[in-house]
Amino acid sequence: MGWGTGKERINELGEHSIITETTHPIVSPMYRIGPEMEMEAAKIIHKYIREGIIRESKSPWRSPIVMEPKKNGEYRLCIDYRRLNAVTVKDAYPMPPGR
Repeated sequence: MGWGTGKERINELGEHSIITETTHPIVSPMYRIGPEMEMEAAKIIHKYIREGIIRESKSPWRSPIVMEPKKNGEYRLCIDYRRLNAVTVKDAYPMPPGR
């Protein structure tokens, strides 16, 4: 299923954890965005919460959001996980090939 199909939901099949090389949370500073972009991000976040795609979290970890323009003039909400990825322990086995 591709993203943006309207069928996205929170995975209730089980817990997921990310193993990191650090014991302290990565708290990245938020990027500056203008008031209009902040309102657009809030609209998208509220929509995703309402549709069950995301839920609120009380995690000590934080990654900044980035608003990327789409071809149709709307915006895509993205999350910059580079600092988290830098401390993530990589799997020792490859992912199986796609079908």
